[in-house]
Amino acid sequence: MDRLGLGWEAVNKVNPNLIYASLSGFGQTGPNASRPAFDTIAQAMGGLMSVTGFSENPPTKSGPPVADLGGGAFTAIAILAALQHKNSTGMGQHVDISLQDCIWLMTAVESLGHYFLTGKSPGRMGNMHPGIVPGMLTRLKMAMRSFVL
Repeated sequence: MDRLGLGWEAVNKVNPNLIYASLSGFGQTGPNASRPAFDTIAQAMGGLMSVTGFSENPPTKSGPPVADLGGGAFTAIAILAALQHKNSTGMGQHVDISLQDCIWLMTAVESLGHYFLTGKSPGRMGNMHPGIVPGMLTRLKMAMRSFVL
């Protein structure tokens, strides 16, 4: 949009009340800002594929396009928050969302939390989840079965 003269800085000068939303693969700034992205790239670079699938298989893309869907949903939510801000202050805002940010948010508990606590990637657990039933229940039953045998 900057190349077309329609970037945030340019349109904000014309209308400071405008709410301007950007949704990209990696954000408007930073080392990957100019890289193209779509759902699979965001899932891979955001870490979701590292915890999806079974441990004996390679990293796996999630079935639904969660980065694309999350990107749209989180952008809409951010625009609603910016509207609230505008209603109280009269000022517009630039909302900047990236697909990778969305994946980081979605995997924060499973991936980032585990990594920051242990220093290790949580790995792929198939269709189980470490803290949600029935995933945890299934894991407990498997452990009990191996103990009894």
